[in-house]
Amino acid sequence: MDKEKARDLLVKYRKGLCSEEEKRIVETWFDYISGESGWTVPFGEAEATRERMHANILQGIEKTGPVIKISRSRKMAWYAAAAVLFLALAANLAWFLQGKQEKRPLANVIDQEHDILPGQSGAILTLANGEEIVLDSLGNGILTTQGSTKVIKTGDQISYQGADFQQQVVYNTISTPIGRTFRVMLPDSTKVWLNAASSITYPTAFNTNTREVSITGEAYFEVTHRPDIVFRVKAGTEILEDLGTSFNVNTYNDEPVQKTTLVEGKLKIRNVILEENDQVSIHGNGKLVLDHNVDVENILAWKNGHFRFNSVDIYSIMRQVSRWYGVAVEYQTATSIGETFSGGISRDVKLSELLHILEVTGKLNFEMRDKTIIIKS
Repeated sequence: MDKEKARDLLVKYRKGLCSEEEKRIVETWFDYISGESGWTVPFGEAEATRERMHANILQGIEKTGPVIKISRSRKMAWYAAAAVLFLALAANLAWFLQGKQEKRPLANVIDQEHDILPGQSGAILTLANGEEIVLDSLGNGILTTQGSTKVIKTGDQISYQGADFQQQVVYNTISTPIGRTFRVMLPDSTKVWLNAASSITYPTAFNTNTREVSITGEAYFEVTHRPDIVFRVKAGTEILEDLGTSFNVNTYNDEPVQKTTLVEGKLKIRNVILEENDQVSIHGNGKLVLDHNVDVENILAWKNGHFRFNSVDIYSIMRQVSRWYGVAVEYQTATSIGETFSGGISRDVKLSELLHILEVTGKLNFEMRDKTIIIKS
């Protein structure tokens, strides 16, 4: 069955015009794909979630187009799942009815043996003396002692204990390679999440009237607020000043703008005070743009283990994919900047699964050569 016939079958189902056999086919497909999507829902809500997803998919069947838009509801995890399923629709049903997954074009792109696994926890700790400690495979416990300060690893986080606030200030750096994330608890108990290809440099003890750290890449902060000791983050050319704050900073060199998003509290950038759900974008020419009521869940998706796209172009998506899977990207198509994608999927999936979700929109095709994704129209 081709995609057009599959789409017609879905439309018939929505209108209640299917025969019993056709109805059985569609509902069998739905049960299959809802179990394969990779999305989870709260315990005890599976049946209600399934019904909502089912209704949402069917309501959108006759509205497909080059841009698939989804609600930005922040409370319903099922809606993100529905967005992923909606992207597949007719193409996935057609493949399901053929019953031959190995014949899909994408199966020729990345075979199972050479599929690329997702990133994982890991980082490199650089001590004040220049010594580097690779954290990926180390067990829990005390890693080293600097003065009276112990550096302790617990799972995917390091922390500092016993800091002598009278001791000489020395600096450590945590760096995450491509395909790695990590967490650090600073000496003042501030928590920091680092995305892939990022770093944070900080003192092992805050013993002055300011607490200042610097970052590259992307990081999320939950700052331990102390009104008597200001907390500052140097991100690129900007200085962010905490006023009781949780916030995300994206300052990757390959992104066109630097973005800082406030989740909770207040944050000062230049002379601008951010309120909750505000986002400041700093452009290459130094221009500052303030947006209100941004979708914080989309922005924090990386921290929570997901990719989430809301009307995002393929170039932005591929920059994230490149940093997480450690692949290069080559474009062999004049992909329109106006063409966008919406939906979400776990960052724990293999590369082939993510590319499958993008490919079934029917707009792009992917090939894999060594560790380079080739994108064609």
